[in-house]
Amino acid sequence: MTNLVRALEENQAAIFLILALGGLFAFRWLWKSWREWRMSVFRLEREFAMRRLSRAVTLSALIAVLLCAEVVVIAFVIPGLPADFFLPTPTVDPLAQPIGTLSPDAMTQAAVAPQPGVSANMQGCVPDQIIITSPKPGAEVVQPLPATAKPEEDEGEEDEGEEAEEATTEKASGKVGKVGK
Repeated sequence: MTNLVRALEENQAAIFLILALGGLFAFRWLWKSWREWRMSVFRLEREFAMRRLSRAVTLSALIAVLLCAEVVVIAFVIPGLPADFFLPTPTVDPLAQPIGTLSPDAMTQAAVAPQPGVSANMQGCVPDQIIITSPKPGAEVVQPLPATAKPEEDEGEEDEGEEAEEATTEKASGKVGKVGK
């Protein structure tokens, strides 16, 4: 849909020109068919003229509808589209050859060339120095849930043998406070 609207906008002058020329020929054909139908004397001649007239009317109406559709799209649809609609988006061309790639001969030579071996002065992983023992192959790694902190008890409110129940309530002022039973 976006490609169609863009094409109608970019080629509006050519479309109007083609439709205007087509309209001239269609209305000329309509005028000639109508005159032929009016001048026909015999019934068979009148039927043929009526067929030509109906084809001319159909073509003229089609061109008029296309012309009106183009005007509506250019005058009302395109100005109402958001600005990002007109930004071109990059498209991938599957037939384009990437720039900077090696030719098939160079790739073959690179594949056949011997790779440099590990020398004694190179740094890297030292065998048998670090061994990963966990997780085992095929085991699931699950992140543990964080531990929740226990609420601290106020020392002044505790009674011997009785535990004070604390509940959090919301007061009318919107502040949160602790209430003991």
